[in-house]
Amino acid sequence: MLPVVLIVDDSLTVRMDLAEAFEAAGFRPVLSTTVAEARQALKAEPVAVAIVDVILPDEDGIELLREIRTAQSPNAPFVLLLSSEAEVQDRIRGIRVGADDYVGKPYDTNYVIARVRQLLRTRHSVESVAQQTILVIDDSATFRSELKAASPCLAEQ
Repeated sequence: MLPVVLIVDDSLTVRMDLAEAFEAAGFRPVLSTTVAEARQALKAEPVAVAIVDVILPDEDGIELLREIRTAQSPNAPFVLLLSSEAEVQDRIRGIRVGADDYVGKPYDTNYVIARVRQLLRTRHSVESVAQQTILVIDDSATFRSELKAASPCLAEQ
C-alpha cells in the first residue's frame, strides 16, 4: 500500500507538478483545491502527509492545519505548509500551530519529496522503538515489580 500524500493547493500547476513527482517517487497523491475538499479526503482514508497551501479560495490553510492538530490522532498526517516566501507572518503562524515544515514557493520538488520521506522515517523509527522488547533478568521479585510499576510497557513473562 502506497503512502497517501494529500496535496491541497488552488493552483492546478502546483497540484499537477507535485502529484506527478510524488507518484514517480512511489506515493499515492490525492488532490484537493479547497479546504472543504481536503476535509473530505482526510475523512475518506488515512493520509500520511498533507501539503497545504496557506492561501486557499474557501478558507485559510492554517485553519486546516489547526483542525488536524486539534484532533490529536496518533496517525495524524505530517503537515507541510506551502506558500510564498514573502509571507513571513504565515510561516510563523503555521509553525506555532504545529506545521512540520514550511516550504516556500517557488519550491524544489526534490526537496519536498526528500522532506516527506524524512518525516515518514521519523514516524517509523519512533514506532519501531515503541515496539522493542526489553528483557530484564533478575531474581528479585521486588526489583521486577518496582521496575514494572515504573515502566508500564514492560510485561513480565
